[in-house]
Amino acid sequence: MNKLLIIVLLLFNTMLATYGQVINGNMWNYLPVTSEQIQMYKGDGESLYNDVEFKNGMWTSQLYSIKKNNVEKMTIAFYPIVKKFGKPILSTEAYKGFQVTYHSDGRILRGGGSNLSLDSRIIPGGYTVNGADIKLKDNRIDEVIYSYNEKAIYEYNQNGYVKTIKYHSNYGSPFDKMFIFQYNYIPNSNKISSVVAYNGETAKEVGKVNYVYDGQKRLIHLYGNHIDAGKFEKKIKYDIHGNIAFLSFSEHSKMGDYRKQEYIYNNHYDEKGLLCKTEYQYKDESNSNNFSNSYSLNFVSCYKYDNEGNWVEVLTTDEQGVGECVKRLITYK
Repeated sequence: MNKLLIIVLLLFNTMLATYGQVINGNMWNYLPVTSEQIQMYKGDGESLYNDVEFKNGMWTSQLYSIKKNNVEKMTIAFYPIVKKFGKPILSTEAYKGFQVTYHSDGRILRGGGSNLSLDSRIIPGGYTVNGADIKLKDNRIDEVIYSYNEKAIYEYNQNGYVKTIKYHSNYGSPFDKMFIFQYNYIPNSNKISSVVAYNGETAKEVGKVNYVYDGQKRLIHLYGNHIDAGKFEKKIKYDIHGNIAFLSFSEHSKMGDYRKQEYIYNNHYDEKGLLCKTEYQYKDESNSNNFSNSYSLNFVSCYKYDNEGNWVEVLTTDEQGVGECVKRLITYK
């Protein structure tokens, strides 16, 4: 799933069965919350998916998070933990990596790479986009052109937030299909309140996502539907430190299929208030074609920090000791 490219919020595989826009299952649950996030990822669905997904021991937004605005650049590498001769062994060779450079105010200035060779085509202001050609205007996305003639055209409101994205599945071809995605925001805020998808030819609504926030403006509920695919829902709860303690995804298709996923996190903190350990359980329950299935998995993640309070290593393992180690090499100003 993390290889999917998505440039907009609302796309189902039943709507757009094309390379750059295939979203199946709970991809509905991996949606940006602000206009800035749409800009930040510039169509790179892998970064977007990872940034809001708890995977391999962390919310991957933590990959780029820093405590202070004193970081110049960072290299992030992923090392697998595999079993050899029946024992878990941490590999000395990373299988992928990223590199990011930071602005003086802490924002990511640029970044790129989906492996250790690091993609040389880096887009200023965001991440490298896999297989896409991006045209900027006034330092904002104007167009994104994907492989197979897929194209997205961005429009902005008076506040500079993304207002609509017009997506063409086969631009310039008589077989082209266009979908329009309209972004609505909370008054006096850059936070998205809903996104509505329309058929570009008929102007009929084909899907909608609604966002609900708590008093601290944190996303706690996400729900929506699609005219063909069905309904979905996401719920989030936080611990006293603001980290996620519970997360659930559920979806109901019009064919009667059902799936629910739950993540339950038991977060531990050190005397400085830093997250040092997370014990989490993953539960999956589904019913498809009258066949029911359920299972659960348990994982543990341990964190190490440098003197600046930024994490430099996260080791995540399952019950068999297999998993992954993520390391960050941070260069300070």
